[in-house]
Amino acid sequence: MGSAPAARNRQQRSGLFRLYLFKQRTSRLRVSILKTAPVTSRLERQAREGNSRQISKHQEPEIDFTMAREENLYMARLAEETERYEDLVHFMRKVVESGQELNDEERNLLSVGYKNIVGGFRSSWRSLALIEQRDLDAGSLRLDLLTNYRRRLELQLEATCDEVTQLIDKHLLPTATSTDCKAFYLKMKADYCRYMSEVAQVASWLHSQHWRLWFMGHKHF
Repeated sequence: MGSAPAARNRQQRSGLFRLYLFKQRTSRLRVSILKTAPVTSRLERQAREGNSRQISKHQEPEIDFTMAREENLYMARLAEETERYEDLVHFMRKVVESGQELNDEERNLLSVGYKNIVGGFRSSWRSLALIEQRDLDAGSLRLDLLTNYRRRLELQLEATCDEVTQLIDKHLLPTATSTDCKAFYLKMKADYCRYMSEVAQVASWLHSQHWRLWFMGHKHF
């Protein structure tokens, strides 16, 4: 009789001890996992960032813009063939700033680049001016948004035209030796001055219409 309870007590103590050891091992394992998880995630994150950088470099290769005149001219030809006119203008500015006189091909590349950029600005600006005139007559409530958008486009167009005229005055005309070359640049400068004048005239007219509309709305005071 006395041995049976003692045996049960020993079994219970043995079971409790095994449960205690199991909990201790589980706790140590959990701590180990928590300590190693940030390292693993950091390594994975670094690997992902490294792969993304490699993919980015593969998709968008960097271009060295500090190139010789011949290399800039070659890149300008590529930009013209692929209709990348902003790149064409960028490379041709580098060619112009080298200080050498442009030949016929180089002058045409420069002219084509700026003509396409400014041509896009002029077309968009004319469309906005017509829409603004229509909305002025209709009394649109969103006229301010349209006007601000048109003015922002005006600034871009004027800045590009001004860039062309300064390039001609500072670099192209001083290096021009032939009469044909000088005539080409003077005509080019006159064209871009005319573009700015056209924009200024229409913008002035639209401004006067805004004032007329404002006066008609406040004349009863």
